Amino acid sequence: MRPTANQCVKTALSNVGYKEAKGNKNKFARYIDNHYPTFYNGRKNGVDWCDIFYDYCILYNAKSAKDAEYVLCQPSRSCGAGCKWSYQYYKAKGRTSKIGHFGDQVFLNSDTKKCSHTGMIYKVDDKYYYYVAGNDGNKVTKHKILKTSSKIYGFGRPRYK
Repeated sequence: MRPTANQCVKTALSNVGYKEAKGNKNKFARYIDNHYPTFYNGRKNGVDWCDIFYDYCILYNAKSAKDAEYVLCQPSRSCGAGCKWSYQYYKAKGRTSKIGHFGDQVFLNSDTKKCSHTGMIYKVDDKYYYYVAGNDGNKVTKHKILKTSSKIYGFGRPRYK
């Protein structure tokens, strides 16, 4: 069964403050590596994990890897642990947007490259998007960003229940 946006956002918010072990080792990649070994194209504990955190929030609430793959628009054994790849998977399924909604995956630019960080939208108001991101200073943190910010690359719209 596919998870709801409410379930996944609740999972994301419940992990705020979690800090990784040294070398990008984290419980989110470990969970996926151990419970869903064919979800990605290889084991991911020890790599940058902002996108892995988002995927974890979906997988944790899904009834199967197939359900999570459907929600995330990703194939089995995907490259979806990288935010550039995740964005491309959404785009291929017609699931990208320039406007974010609750539960969406926000993709962000850095000063030096496009689509370099990601998080989960947990609130939207007239001026800001509020999101939870993993691997931000080696931990899970809450942020807000102006809706007009040039740092927003775009949004992926998961196929929640």
